Amino acid sequence: MAWGSGFLFFSGCEQGLAETMADDKNMSAADLREKTPEQLRESLSALKKEQFNLRFQAATGQMENTARFRELRRNVARVKTVLNQKAADAAQAE
Repeated sequence: MAWGSGFLFFSGCEQGLAETMADDKNMSAADLREKTPEQLRESLSALKKEQFNLRFQAATGQMENTARFRELRRNVARVKTVLNQKAADAAQAE
């Protein structure tokens, strides 16, 4: 990751994943259930990084879209819920 103009920027593959997640502002649980656990963990990581960036922007006064906090928090909850459901299903299948 690289620093620039007061807040954190993504680099390389992280940026591509972050852009994918940004396009998916309203993630549906049905779409998330189609992903593999590894893809869900990558999504969760990208969401957490974006959340960090937003907190950093808010602290430095550069925040433009405050509603994005709420969207991210809910998307993180969705991803965690689906991951836990998949883990419970896998444990039950054994």
